[in-house]
Amino acid sequence: MGEGVIVVDTSLAIMWAVPEPYSDRALEWMRYWRSRDVTLHAPFLMAAEAANALYRAVIRGDVNLEEARSALAVVLSDSGVGLVEVTGLAERAMELARRLDRPAVYDCYFLALAEWFDCAMWTGDERFYNAVRGRTDRVRWVGEPVGA
Repeated sequence: MGEGVIVVDTSLAIMWAVPEPYSDRALEWMRYWRSRDVTLHAPFLMAAEAANALYRAVIRGDVNLEEARSALAVVLSDSGVGLVEVTGLAERAMELARRLDRPAVYDCYFLALAEWFDCAMWTGDERFYNAVRGRTDRVRWVGEPVGA
């Protein structure tokens, strides 16, 4: 797998903008990747997922709308993640969801993009990571020691 490119999922990117249990580690990983000129990618799906997650935080009263908008800017602009779409991504995400026994295709969208780039997919979703660990070598979790 390539070392100069990775795919990051929405759960990890949100950790850069909103305090969560592994936000410190997520920010450490961001600094590590930047220091090594690693290119970060995600499918266009990330924009909708991030906006939805941040809007849910508004509804819960965790943040106000302006804070959510600022956090969205961090995720979609300041982070440097390139949003891309490739032909066949949705179909491959469905195949992966089926093979990995996932109840939805969202996470597998990111995994399909990682396959396309032949790189690792980084997630902040420990449940997803634990569910697919040992079934694919592409998925890495933000809780891993930085530089590992």
